[in-house]
Amino acid sequence: MSNPRNVAIWTDNDLDGSGSAYLLSCIYKTPPHNVLIKEVYDRTFVGEFKGWVAANYDKYDTIFITDLHIPDELVDIVDDPKVVIIDHHQSHVDVKDRYKKAKVIIEYETSCTKLIRRKFEAVLKLTDAQKELLDHVDDYDNYTLKLKDTLKYNAIYHSYNRPKVDKFIENFRDGVREFTPNEKNAIKLYFLKYKEQIDKATFYFGSIKGYKVVGCFAENSINEVAHYAINHFKADIAMVIILQAKSVSIRKNKETCPIELHKLAEKLCDGGGHAYAAGGKITEKFMEFLKTLTAQQS
Repeated sequence: MSNPRNVAIWTDNDLDGSGSAYLLSCIYKTPPHNVLIKEVYDRTFVGEFKGWVAANYDKYDTIFITDLHIPDELVDIVDDPKVVIIDHHQSHVDVKDRYKKAKVIIEYETSCTKLIRRKFEAVLKLTDAQKELLDHVDDYDNYTLKLKDTLKYNAIYHSYNRPKVDKFIENFRDGVREFTPNEKNAIKLYFLKYKEQIDKATFYFGSIKGYKVVGCFAENSINEVAHYAINHFKADIAMVIILQAKSVSIRKNKETCPIELHKLAEKLCDGGGHAYAAGGKITEKFMEFLKTLTAQQS
């Protein structure tokens, strides 16, 4: 990779997006590099990136786009020699040949953080504490939850006001450590909010191709709510609708359901993702599907 002076990193506003930016900032952490991190949601990426690149393109030598869905309307803009696109979602792997000028590192992986770590391991020189932190990020993004503190790191991340990614990198630059009293309070509050959502939720039931679907509305702890719905109701697929974001998050029981969720999300909600975790927008097609579900209190 070249040695640019001015680097911009566009990344998803979640734990994996922060892990991705964390690793790239480790590569460019010393002078003469000047690093800007822009966190964004998939739903706001198009508008924000178009405006930013029109005003700032000439100021940056390299522009990274990590862990983000790139819709067709952005392809001509991002397909540029100074752009590096890094992503791990299967839905992006399927269309990576559409880029002709941009540098691409688009491969299926359990997280974008793990993909970047694997690709740049030789230059990263991570400590054991940093590696352990990144293991937690990967553990959350593929939601295996094998590590005891995984949900706690996600809770801390979501407790920040923006810019969340910058704050996460600053606070955990050296890797895992003891949580501060404020972080412990943030963790406790996160799980209280999660419990409140479950307690007041109405769950909706239906099926897709004979597999049991459960849906509900939530505004935070999306993965946790989906995980609860699958386990509590012995469902094959969980759909969590986030009204404020006008989006849908879809998860499945990997043991019981062979449906590839990134393909389902593409059909139902103009989205994408992984075979086991995907999402998209609240579309007319998705609204029609919602009408087939019936309600039941938790």
